[in-house]
Amino acid sequence: MKPEKWSVKEVLAHIGRVQQIFEGRLDALLTQQNPAIASYSPEGDPEFDALAKKPAAELLQRFEQTRARLTSRLEKLAPADWHRPGSHPDYPRYDVHFCMEYMANHEAHHMYQMFERRAFVAGTPR
Repeated sequence: MKPEKWSVKEVLAHIGRVQQIFEGRLDALLTQQNPAIASYSPEGDPEFDALAKKPAAELLQRFEQTRARLTSRLEKLAPADWHRPGSHPDYPRYDVHFCMEYMANHEAHHMYQMFERRAFVAGTPR
């Protein structure tokens, strides 16, 4: 699948999968000393492919459950925890704050994609 060709449901599957990846990164950053953080690409990811086949309602429910869990964890972090570092091949300064900010910006991009696709499918508002 190509990101520029994804349906709204496939974009939802992607941001759900990325949220899972970033929750795993958060786990590593909070429990390990300077963990290695691998880059992620949906191409060739069997978990993304499996998610993309699920019904949209299930994808949305999973996304909301994971987001609630993730948000609850973040709300409880001590200020110093936000700066626990990791080592990422593409970003020289990577910590919990950067990780979560990156995830939010990534989602914003895809939310706009969903808006565009929905607008195209729904037609021009009158």
